[in-house]
Amino acid sequence: MHEILIEKTLNASIDSVWALLEDFANLNWYPPAERVETIEEDGKLVRRIFMHGMDTPVDEVLEAIDPEQKQFSYTIPGMPMQNYRVVVTLGANDSNTDVRWHAEFSGVSEGMNADDMVALMTDTYGGMLLDLEKAANAG
Repeated sequence: MHEILIEKTLNASIDSVWALLEDFANLNWYPPAERVETIEEDGKLVRRIFMHGMDTPVDEVLEAIDPEQKQFSYTIPGMPMQNYRVVVTLGANDSNTDVRWHAEFSGVSEGMNADDMVALMTDTYGGMLLDLEKAANAG
């Protein structure tokens, strides 16, 4: 199993950060997402993300959401990484928010390198958290 873990303290309240994340289908706060389509597939919410510079959209399937614990999980089927699953957890830290963005995958498509994918997704999630912090403070 390969792991991606980003832990960061955001200079924003947990309520403002959670308000953005709990609306799983809304990525208005994330500039690289040009648009998001929401579909229901096998009884689960799917956000289809059209990203700037990518020919194919990315589907993210909401697996679980727990407003009480400020946690949600999703999978990304059809990636070059197999069995890709993400768990996002928020925690209050005074007036700030501790974010834990944890992903795991079992392998990669032929011709791909797992370490390269970990580095790519680590950078992606790091940038995403900066956008999240900015949006949480804009509201």
